[in-house]
Amino acid sequence: MRISTFAIVLLTGLIALPPMAGAENPRRVISVTGQGIIVAVPDAAEISAGVASTGATAIAALADNTRRMTVVVEGLKALGVGEHELRTSDFSVSPVYQRQTRDNNEQPAIVGYRVGNIVHIRLRDARDVGRVLDRLVDLGANSISSVQFTVSDRYERLQTALASAVRNARERAVLMAEAAGATLGPVIEIRESSAPSPRPVFALQARAESADVPVAAGEETLQVTVQATFALE
Repeated sequence: MRISTFAIVLLTGLIALPPMAGAENPRRVISVTGQGIIVAVPDAAEISAGVASTGATAIAALADNTRRMTVVVEGLKALGVGEHELRTSDFSVSPVYQRQTRDNNEQPAIVGYRVGNIVHIRLRDARDVGRVLDRLVDLGANSISSVQFTVSDRYERLQTALASAVRNARERAVLMAEAAGATLGPVIEIRESSAPSPRPVFALQARAESADVPVAAGEETLQVTVQATFALE
């Protein structure tokens, strides 16, 4: 049987084809972690405070709470806290149970009601915290759950930390590549993998006579972490 010259050439060409370049020379990469850290002094604050009242009936407890809470809110406004800086964060009405005898098998009976009203206060100046806490107690607030110091330009600072994290990743990649005798190539992938930094929360300290409540804002660490992959040449 005769085989054409064209078929022989085609068969020879197929056999002579080299393997894929990628199989012989897989792409070399390096993956690193970069961090950007900024330490900031909080310049603003948030306070959760309010009034808890009890009464023989729900209506009585609510009336007492409303009267006392009105005094607190109006007093805060007189202190310079704006309406847009006040927000009700929690309001509750719940029964108060009590056993009538010492018998543990007895079902507790409702002996009254408790009403709670908590307002969230935002202060643009953290230096006002002590003065506001002192005034809250004077106004009759008997429930102060937290004082939280914050950084007002948090977003802008986190953006700065992000850029710093990317630079840090490249610097680490260059150092590792040079140590391995290679040259750093272009970036292939960058992913942010940071978690929100916790904000400092401080409990109310004992009130000092004729002085603002002592509080300390401390510092807040804002951290951003990125994962970056670069090519090696």
